[in-house]
Amino acid sequence: MTTFREVARSAPEGAGQRLLDAEVPTVLCLGDSPVPDRLPPLPFSVARRTEVPRAEAFRDGAEAAVGCARPAGPCSFSKEDARHAQDIRRFAASCLRRWGVEEDVVSAAGLIASELFTSELRYGAGSVIRVQLIAGAATFTLAVAGGGPYVPVYPMVEPDEQGRRGLFLVDHLARVHRGYWGLSADGTAWCLLASAGLRAAA
Repeated sequence: MTTFREVARSAPEGAGQRLLDAEVPTVLCLGDSPVPDRLPPLPFSVARRTEVPRAEAFRDGAEAAVGCARPAGPCSFSKEDARHAQDIRRFAASCLRRWGVEEDVVSAAGLIASELFTSELRYGAGSVIRVQLIAGAATFTLAVAGGGPYVPVYPMVEPDEQGRRGLFLVDHLARVHRGYWGLSADGTAWCLLASAGLRAAA
């Protein structure tokens, strides 16, 4: 059975720092596989490396961590873990609505989050998949990382090929919503999207 553990701003001091940087206060842990008490900062968090664009003028952040079983090693996953794609979609949508992002962008971002999570689950090897959202004044960044030494290879598919079209969908949704996406050298998949709702609330 899926268990949810969430640490919000109202939690005791330090409780929200188990997985995250100080800037990112919300933690959602999913899955039956254990998640370590401490994980290193993600490359798109404190380090602010240029490989993964940051939403400007930091406003808020959230992160979900999914403990994954790899029954047959890299690129294997359980059906139970695959079901967490819907949890990630709902997590992203909930955070973005709380930040005032307009509904059409929320829907697109939720779908992008679930597609990037599924790609990492299918082609990665990390025992923990992390999904981070960083909200700025007019844009937000969504990034997914497996956290392991193995860098997943996302196969390109032909336009008429059936299945495995998740990244085509990500590309289309990013373009429609005035954003862009990419894959960093360490395997982090990210997407930056614009939001009139964030800009209006700035």
